[in-house]
Formats: sequence, C-alpha cells, structure tokens
Amino acid sequence: MRLMPMRVPCTQLWRANLIDGAHGGTAGETLVPNGNVGNGLGDIQPTIGITGTPVIDPVTGTLYVVSKSIDASLNFFQRLQALDVTSDKEKLLLPKAIAASVSGTGDGSSGATVAFNPQTQHQRSALALVNGVVYVAWASHEDKGPYHCWIIGYDAATLTRVSVFNGNPNGAQGGT
Repeated sequence: MRLMPMRVPCTQLWRANLIDGAHGGTAGETLVPNGNVGNGLGDIQPTIGITGTPVIDPVTGTLYVVSKSIDASLNFFQRLQALDVTSDKEKLLLPKAIAASVSGTGDGSSGATVAFNPQTQHQRSALALVNGVVYVAWASHEDKGPYHCWIIGYDAATLTRVSVFNGNPNGAQGGT
C-alpha cells in the first residue's frame, strides 16, 4: 500500500504594499520596472520589489524584509522593513532607508568614498538574524556597474545600522 501525502491548502494571512505611506513610501513611488536596472536582460519580470528571502524573529514576531522602489524622478530606494508577522503593520514606526559608505577608490567612488547605490545593488540573498542583528547582503543586478559586495548589519530592535562591510572598496564587481 502506498501512502499519499495529505495536501493542506495554504491560507494567505495578509498582504502588504511596502511602498505606500504607511510603510515609508513617498507619493508616486512604484515598484522598479525591470528596464530601470541592470543591462536589460529582464531577469525579473515585470517589476522588482522584494527578491531576498525575509527572516522572522519568532521571539518578537517580527518579519524583516528589504524592499526596492523608484519614484517618477528616477530616485531609487531600498528599505529594511520590520513588520508584525501577524499583520502588515510596521513594528518599529517606519522602515530604515538603506544607506552606507566606506573609504575606497573603487568603481563609482567619489572623493575616495564608495557609497551604496540603491539602483545597481541587488538584494537577492536571504536575510540573517544573529544575536540581535539583522544582516543584509547585496551584489549586482544583471552585472550593471558600479556594484560592490555589501553586507550591512542592523540592530533588530531599532533598525540602527551597527556594521558595514564592503568586500571590494578599491575594486569593482564584487558580490555576496
């Protein structure tokens, strides 16, 4: 006799629009059309919003996720969101805009500083929660430069940035 696995239907608990005002978005902000990043290969169709796997803190009931968006003036945004796992509500007021810079003369540097580029950096890796720090990693989107290997850590309770690592501040084309 062969046992068949029991199929249990999935139930959607909630759905969130992370670019609205309640989640830190600005007027006119949208998901990123795939033609606005990379080299036009269209690896993610039709838009880019969240591609990295979130991490959940089971103790606090918080889901951490990175969102990517664009406005009509072609300003790009990436934000670390901390959502209540039982709803779509922000747990820590508003999300944290992703921003960082390190000393370096690598691709895209200015004045011996390499800044995080929310357009060309793509957050595809899963987030990690270790000892109260949420770690987020980036590489390229379709190998469009400038891009670098970035790993940024944020305090899970406050979303304050606590660490920044750039794997190639004096080079180009780094990834995680």
